[in-house]
Amino acid sequence: MTTTLMTANYAINDRISTTDNHLGTVKFVGTLPAWGESTLAYGIEWDDPKRGKNNGDVAGVQYFVPTIPGSGSFVKSSNRMLNNARKSFVDVIQEKYLDSEYVEQNIKFGSKIVEELGWEKLNTFQADLKNLKSLTLDHCLIATAFSNEGGQIFTNLSNLTNLELSSNLFTDLNEVPKIVDQLPSLVSLNINGNRFNEFSNNQIEHANIKSLKVSGTMMSLSMLDKLLKKFPNLEELYISGNNYYVNDIEKFTFPPKITVLDLSYNQLTSIPSNVHSMVALNVSHNNLSSGITDKVFSNIITLDMRANKLSSWNEIDSLSRSFPNLKDLKINHNPLFESISIDDMTAQLIGRFDCSKNHLRKLNGSFLTEDEITNGELYFISKVQQGVFEINNDARWSELLAKYGKQETTETYSSMECRDWIDLVILTPDSKKIPKKFSKKTSILQFKGVISQVLDNVSILDFKAYYYTHEYSTFAEKNELEDFLSTLDSYSLTDNQNIYIDIDTSN
Repeated sequence: MTTTLMTANYAINDRISTTDNHLGTVKFVGTLPAWGESTLAYGIEWDDPKRGKNNGDVAGVQYFVPTIPGSGSFVKSSNRMLNNARKSFVDVIQEKYLDSEYVEQNIKFGSKIVEELGWEKLNTFQADLKNLKSLTLDHCLIATAFSNEGGQIFTNLSNLTNLELSSNLFTDLNEVPKIVDQLPSLVSLNINGNRFNEFSNNQIEHANIKSLKVSGTMMSLSMLDKLLKKFPNLEELYISGNNYYVNDIEKFTFPPKITVLDLSYNQLTSIPSNVHSMVALNVSHNNLSSGITDKVFSNIITLDMRANKLSSWNEIDSLSRSFPNLKDLKINHNPLFESISIDDMTAQLIGRFDCSKNHLRKLNGSFLTEDEITNGELYFISKVQQGVFEINNDARWSELLAKYGKQETTETYSSMECRDWIDLVILTPDSKKIPKKFSKKTSILQFKGVISQVLDNVSILDFKAYYYTHEYSTFAEKNELEDFLSTLDSYSLTDNQNIYIDIDTSN
């Protein structure tokens, strides 16, 4: 009996898309013993590793090796979830800006367009394109710039400044210049989520592009170096999610005009020493934990270190010394902060970094007020002098003491500043316990506003907050926090006091 093998629509290293927009790279084309000789199989390395089922192996046989472990799987070529369409940039422009009736007729932007459309419709089409400033074409199955016809369409895109081509099917990086070289006004280019195998050194420069996004492309740094030479005036570079390591980055030379660099979602264990010229640096979602850097980065004023592995306040003090001119810091979602309240984290960070008019004023996405800075610094000083906190930054500690006229002491400290804060435990209707720190000068209106956020923005008029004096005793007495103009220190609250919340469900 003769078996017939289905014709392959893809070759190795081709990009592939599913009907629900999941992307991958074909790493194997052939047959698997389990599926028989008549069934064509594709081995796919998925862009989203969580979609993978193996490492390119079946029954002990290795068919391919994915870059990210566990991101491989095999599918039959007949799988209905595979979207076998592949388009050009020009095809997609015509589909988006020509009427559907003409798209269905597969009309190309060639010599017959006037005959098919008429001058009036052609003029409308061209006017629409000339008015475009920004164009987003993600997940459009684009693999090439244009096929045989369509080059004329670019003359109508002369005013385009922002172009997004993310998550398409490009494999030849040379196809991208065929598009951008004909867009002289282009300032921002996004090619995230494509995977490129080829790029020629023979490129003309594009002087106007200032922002380039090549995240999630797994682009080699040698290819990136070639690409950056094409954009000599580049100021912003986004290369997150490319599986780069510290040693890789430190061997790379960044063009001198780049001041904004995104290295998030890579494999960094320390901050590369060659990013000293940056003004804004994103190293979030890496593996930074200890020994992050011993360099000083005086130029950097915006730093994102969220979702790393920081677990020591000593490392925070080291960061304070290494980044003396920060104005905007994001550092939450690290293990160090998991067991403390947001208020306690904020106070400690305010104490360790220079939070003043010309320095750090935005912390974890929120602007700091003068009162927050003063209260945080005084609270921090009191805790250090009580021996509760430690600081490993002599310059910062001396600065704090001088600012408030305090004396160096390790004695138990019981000043008014120490009593300005109180720890409370919020008990929500679903029995969750949420510890939070508040200034005693917080008004009940402000207090209930904070609780409203905890309750997913329930109106402050729709819930009551109360506590018990002598709680757990026969003399327990219920007290409601109801006077919006009063402050927390107007009530007989103690540290770690339970605050109960009742929501009015009658409305």
